[in-house]
Amino acid sequence: MRQYFPRCFASISIVILLLPCLSISQNSFQGLLNSSSLPDYGKLKTLPGVIDNKRLVSRITSPNGWVITEFVSDLWSGSVWEHFNREVNTYNANGYCTERLSQDWTGSAWADVSRDSNVLDINGKVSITYAQKWSGAAWIDSSKLTYTYDINGYNTEILDQRWTGSSWEDYSKQTNTIDADGQATERLYQNWTGVTWLNDTRELLTYNFFGSMTEFIYQTWVTSDWNNEFKTTNVYDIVNFLIESYFQLWDGSNWADQSSSYYLYNDNEQITEILSKRWNGFAWLTSNRSIYTYDTYGNTIEIVYQNFFGAAWVNSFRMVNTWQEYSTGVNENDYFSDYHLSYNYPNPFNPMTKINYTIKKQGLVVLKIYDLLGRDVATLVNENKPAGHFTTQWNAEGFVSGIYFYRLIAGDYSATGRMLLMK
Repeated sequence: MRQYFPRCFASISIVILLLPCLSISQNSFQGLLNSSSLPDYGKLKTLPGVIDNKRLVSRITSPNGWVITEFVSDLWSGSVWEHFNREVNTYNANGYCTERLSQDWTGSAWADVSRDSNVLDINGKVSITYAQKWSGAAWIDSSKLTYTYDINGYNTEILDQRWTGSSWEDYSKQTNTIDADGQATERLYQNWTGVTWLNDTRELLTYNFFGSMTEFIYQTWVTSDWNNEFKTTNVYDIVNFLIESYFQLWDGSNWADQSSSYYLYNDNEQITEILSKRWNGFAWLTSNRSIYTYDTYGNTIEIVYQNFFGAAWVNSFRMVNTWQEYSTGVNENDYFSDYHLSYNYPNPFNPMTKINYTIKKQGLVVLKIYDLLGRDVATLVNENKPAGHFTTQWNAEGFVSGIYFYRLIAGDYSATGRMLLMK
């Protein structure tokens, strides 16, 4: 059975906000390998510990074209930060991550522990991940993940096999139920008995209009039925920023509060702090927090995790990220590596604003405007377009002041932005 604990959500939420590179080894955080890069890197678009299960794409870059090459985990000794472990990413010529190397700090040098090697398909999606452990003299095969996708490119199954010394044998598998928007609404985990697949655990996921996760329920299979274990509920503001998360355990008849998290953002719409509290049965008590620091390019360079004792914050551990600017060397006018929706400009605006976007390949492109109630109020684009960069202008003359959303759909890609009309 895959084990979950309440405290894991606080630490894993930090890992997720290393966005977009989740350089977590299969051996240490296998569940996070089921993720895809998130469309809005400054916002937390999903609940801590669980990432929207869309396409498994190994290109792990920030929106401005930087890749994360290393992140180092340090523990607080009481007076100084001391290295604990690190993970190093290797990329191919197209900027896709092909290897994640995990190392532990010995006190004087980094020592190899494990590594994940990705086999990529022609679209850059992960088809196989091989996990190996370092014996001290050689790399020893450990496990293999094989990914299956539907015709739209969404991940529907992950088969986990273990190396016996002579062959790969089935161990467990994850089966994803994908809705019409390409979002996983259920993740079913099963173990191989040697004869058949036996239910183990499952995750039920619910999303809002913008594709952000609002509820996550974790259940275990007991004899012949699913039993609730825990639930996380996310609360968003009117512009779809995650502001609160609540973690609850099932007591047999009701959901019992355990912990909560509160999210703060800077003017660039990036997470600056996550404050966590625990429920003592009567009130919410401050428990811990994580603080985020960015470079001038908007990349997360440090995350510090602190515990609250008495009246003071005490360092616990931190993650330090190294980024590198990436370029394929291919003429941008001849090659469009991915879809992308940019922020509109100006914003706020009156009454004209421009929206830039990039299309990877020829196909139908739809760009619509929605109001706060989710009503379709304008269609800016609804036609076939070739690959390339495009700019569309919206004239909001005749519309009332307020917040509006623009949503781009092209192929199996979709993204949403917000804008403010001020008259």
